[in-house]
Amino acid sequence: MLRALTLCLCTLFATAALAQERPRAILVMDGSGSMWGQIDGKAKITIAQEVVGTVLGGLPDSQELGLTLYGHRRKGDCADIETVVQPGTGTKSAIQSAVNAVSPKGKTPMTEAVRQAAEALKYTEEKATVILVSDGIETCDPDPCAAAAALEQAGVDFTAHVVGFDVSEAEALRQMQCIADETGGQFIEASNAAELADAMVAVVDVEEEPEPEPVAVTHEVRFRATAGEGGPFISEPLAWEISQEGTPVGTTTLEAAPTVSLEEGAYQVTATRPSDDMAREASFTVKPGKQTVTVIFPDPLVQIRFQAIDGKHGPRISDPLVWDLYRGDELVEGPLNVDGFTAELEKGEYRVTVMRPSDEASAEAIVGVGKVRKTVTVELPPYAPPASLEAAESAVAGSHIPVRWTGPEGQNDTITVGVPGNGNQINYTYIREGSPLELEMPATPGTYELRYVLAKGNKVLATLPIEVTPVEATVTPPAVLPAGGKVQVSWTGPDYQNDFIAIAKPGDNGNRYEAYSYTRHGAPLDLQMPAEPGSYEIRYVMRQDNTVLATAQVEVTAVTASVTPPDALPAGGTVQVGWQGPDDQNDYIAIFPEGGAKYTGYTYTRHGSPAALRLPAEPGRYRIAYVQRQGNTELASVDVEVTAVTASVTPPAELPAGGTVQVGWTGPDDQNDYIAVFPAGGDRYTGYTYTRHGSPAAVRLPAEPGRYRIAYVQDVGNTEIASVEVEVTAVTASLTPPAELPMGGTVAVEWTGPDDQNDYIAVFPAGESQYTGYAYTRHGSPAQVPLPATPGKYRIAYVQDVGNTEIASVEVEVTAVTATLSAPASAEQGATVPVEWQGPDFKNDYIAVFPAGESQYTGYTYTRHGSPAQVAMPATPGDYEVAYVLDRGNTVVTRSPITVTAASASVTPQGGGTAGGELLVDWEGPDNKGDYIALFPAEGGNYTGYAYTAKGSPAKLKLPDTPGAYVVKYVLDRDNTPIAEAPVTVQ
Repeated sequence: MLRALTLCLCTLFATAALAQERPRAILVMDGSGSMWGQIDGKAKITIAQEVVGTVLGGLPDSQELGLTLYGHRRKGDCADIETVVQPGTGTKSAIQSAVNAVSPKGKTPMTEAVRQAAEALKYTEEKATVILVSDGIETCDPDPCAAAAALEQAGVDFTAHVVGFDVSEAEALRQMQCIADETGGQFIEASNAAELADAMVAVVDVEEEPEPEPVAVTHEVRFRATAGEGGPFISEPLAWEISQEGTPVGTTTLEAAPTVSLEEGAYQVTATRPSDDMAREASFTVKPGKQTVTVIFPDPLVQIRFQAIDGKHGPRISDPLVWDLYRGDELVEGPLNVDGFTAELEKGEYRVTVMRPSDEASAEAIVGVGKVRKTVTVELPPYAPPASLEAAESAVAGSHIPVRWTGPEGQNDTITVGVPGNGNQINYTYIREGSPLELEMPATPGTYELRYVLAKGNKVLATLPIEVTPVEATVTPPAVLPAGGKVQVSWTGPDYQNDFIAIAKPGDNGNRYEAYSYTRHGAPLDLQMPAEPGSYEIRYVMRQDNTVLATAQVEVTAVTASVTPPDALPAGGTVQVGWQGPDDQNDYIAIFPEGGAKYTGYTYTRHGSPAALRLPAEPGRYRIAYVQRQGNTELASVDVEVTAVTASVTPPAELPAGGTVQVGWTGPDDQNDYIAVFPAGGDRYTGYTYTRHGSPAAVRLPAEPGRYRIAYVQDVGNTEIASVEVEVTAVTASLTPPAELPMGGTVAVEWTGPDDQNDYIAVFPAGESQYTGYAYTRHGSPAQVPLPATPGKYRIAYVQDVGNTEIASVEVEVTAVTATLSAPASAEQGATVPVEWQGPDFKNDYIAVFPAGESQYTGYTYTRHGSPAQVAMPATPGDYEVAYVLDRGNTVVTRSPITVTAASASVTPQGGGTAGGELLVDWEGPDNKGDYIALFPAEGGNYTGYAYTAKGSPAKLKLPDTPGAYVVKYVLDRDNTPIAEAPVTVQ
């Protein structure tokens, strides 16, 4: 905005100054209160003051200029207008000082200010110009347009230019435009700081125009550049600089091919390419007519990529190599220690050399560079460091043999075994396992070779032939193999890791089997037989490639079973089912719905015969079956009928809400059957008790009165087999608290009510549901109820434990309690002082000492010990407070300040001492209870002996058995604080 306003004012002054006769002018400046408004964080009056300074500096001294201000002295006064500097020459300093002194205050009488400025310029007699700078609407003259028209009509040649400074109100803009239009002046808005600021550099020069110079004769010269002699035109913009005998001509031009008009003569031109800062020059002579000057740049560089391969058609080498690149005898790049590199080269012939540090093999290539990119691949001799292998000439199939080796030990190098002439490996071990290492032989006998394989390029560095011989194994199954059972199978074989004995169908490959067991479990081992009788094959399987080493043909025979259920099968009951069968692991007796495959209950045969089987709750047709776990195969079954059972419940006549009542019942009393209470029509009980506790059952009733049902429920399926609709009736209670309820106290509250188990009398803040204290009704009436530590509105309620239901309550007021303390103003550290007190003396109330302003006490004594309380002072001197504290909420009722001062003491050993002997120590000090005189090692640590001050002075100390330097100290019992010491030497 600052630059914008500057440009506007300079433009207006310039407009006036360009005339042949400079008119006298007055700057009319807005000093109204609105000039305190801010633009970009700066007050408008500050911006205006800076602008005026800039404008004045650019005016000629011959310019006659004055200054009129308005709104700068008084608030709310339309007559606050003053021409502070009369128009004349040499007034710039006075105007600047007057503008800088403006402190905006008043209204905006801009029309009258323009009229008074015109009067000062004698506008009716001579040419006059007024420049008005205002930031708002006219606030005094109802019609600025009419006033401006009158000035124009009366003036000889009167002009008013107007600058609208940060004006957005439409009416204000209309008024300002009208003043300018009526007087033939300009109206310029100064509102866009960034836009108009850039225009400051283009302020109109107010000097008188110089005499025109003669026009020189010039000729057009076109400049262009090419890449190489006769090469392509360079189309990117270049920086062109023209000079004549070392003197620049014109300005630098950034174009691809500029055309410049020059006079005749000799010149030099320099073209610079911004993309790489390359510059080229040319000299030329301008003659009549058009001409073209061409500057030659070098041909464009070509990108060439260099890489190396390991032998003919080998892989690219990724390890660092040593490269050198020459052009003739000149080294262009290198030495470079990289796997490959890229260079940007000029057209021509080059020679590249490369050396592999690991074996110092080298190669070179001649490279021609033209106009296209390419990759140059240099072939190094194949990398073949020495390696060797040492192992047995033969090995058993699948065995692990030791292999010794030497080689380059590259990362991830391996020792492998494979078929000669076939590059594929069968097994391998990393050389990082050391030498010798263990290598697994192939599973199939035959001729193989061991190999040292370099990981980089998968290159074989050494081989060693080896013969793999057959491995032997046998399997010997038992004579009888019952379906679904487990049998003992003997075997012999190599017992390699994860080898196994399997049973499979004849013709299945080694990957398919019915069951298996690892050979690591020993011989013989347990092998699970399939559930389906038939012909099978038992195999020894080597885990490598699932290779079958031995087989035995077997026949798995069928097994039989039977089940014998009892005659009576009551729904939900547990019955004893006799059975016979193989009793294999996890075989079971189960009951299924007739025709169904999903059992409703089962028991394992391992629990013996008969088996305890839980029956379903739903009467109907079922089958009881012997089920072999292998394949879940039913070996035998019997169809049965599960019969319905009956039950009854007999609740008492009275069912008080929240109470516990005795409910008589009859029924099957199966395991976990229960008597429960349900809301009428609901299926979620509110309370229950197991029938195993006998009849009648003690059933807890819900706290909410209403319709319910009491039911006999079988645990199996949670089936209700009998129920009775009942009415739970409301219960009443009453409370009678005492008249006085002091905060933090315990009061006796009389009550009546059901006194159900765990009912309680509680205190609640008014309107809240979390109690502050309670007492169980089982302790009788009245209940001893603890009151909260904060005075205020509360309620005391009788609460049923069932549902925490309030059935009676009384609104109460807990009142504040008072206490007084009388303690000395000061006391020595560690001393015990008497503190007189008065207060409620509730149970566990106490008198405590706190550091001033803190909440953690340093010591206390209970008020139950009477007044005065004997209170121990802290061991550290300083400012403290003695307080009466309610036990309830640890609430401080009153405080009294006390200063703890340092205690004085002295210790004087009576001479030295002998190790193991005694030392007498004279002492003076507070002699508080528990204070003591002690001997410590001089270097620190625990005392070696002590004597209580209560035994008098001198204190008798037992000396340690070790001679040396020690320190005797007077120690306060309070925090074991030493307050005096003296050195002692034990001889």
